[in-house]
Amino acid sequence: MGRKTRDRSAWYSFLSRMGILRIDRYIIWRFLSTFLFTLALIMAIIVVVDVQEKLDNFMNPLLTMREIVVYYIALIPYLPFCWRRYLSSLRVSS
Repeated sequence: MGRKTRDRSAWYSFLSRMGILRIDRYIIWRFLSTFLFTLALIMAIIVVVDVQEKLDNFMNPLLTMREIVVYYIALIPYLPFCWRRYLSSLRVSS
């Protein structure tokens, strides 16, 4: 048995002792994978909207590509907490 198999079986043994069955693991895995995919998709939409809003600022010749990339790397952890502000710009007023 390889190391991964032993680690996995130890993890499954731990979960079984906690009362989490195979179906529970499956449901949790499906929920978390869908949640994380949706979160990543929303974050991608937010980044696209933010780039569109700040495109004039990014055209500044003194601004380097590295500074723009660092800005978005720093923005990513903040996105789940401020998604309403970014997505509110997507509303279409009648």
